[in-house]
Amino acid sequence: MSVPPIPALSVVIPVYNERGTIEEILWRVQQVGISKEIIVVDDGSTDGTRELLQEIADDIASGLEATTLPKTGHRPPIQNIVICLQPGNRGKGAAIRRGFQAARGRIVIIQDADLEYDPREYPQLVDPIERDVADVVYGSRFLGGPHRVLFTSTRSGTSSSPTSRTSSRT
Repeated sequence: MSVPPIPALSVVIPVYNERGTIEEILWRVQQVGISKEIIVVDDGSTDGTRELLQEIADDIASGLEATTLPKTGHRPPIQNIVICLQPGNRGKGAAIRRGFQAARGRIVIIQDADLEYDPREYPQLVDPIERDVADVVYGSRFLGGPHRVLFTSTRSGTSSSPTSRTSSRT
């Protein structure tokens, strides 16, 4: 079996009882035109999310290129999806750490499964990193308005300071 190429982006999606939104978020993330892998970490869901993710994992293991999602009818590609099932509820931080361990991309985005953040904004988040004007980009839904402060750390990692602004939704 050949190793897939390293994606530009790893999208880590921690989930806990997100059965109502998981299909739509997987579909939306797949629609973003960036080379990516999607790492879904279930943190012990009890609402059917875990069972759906296990079905997707089984489809991936059987070599299927896509699967039909039962509630939405969407048929996203699945070969770039990694499913991680935590043995029990360990909290969002543990789910994110597990996703980071599985991530292979040069850039990692954390995407909540509740549809709060719009995956169509990934290019705006990734751009400053690709242009080498930022090491880290933090988005905020609380700042309001069309601005985002970018923080870059020094190469030695000793400090952070605001360096520029981009025009994007937060």
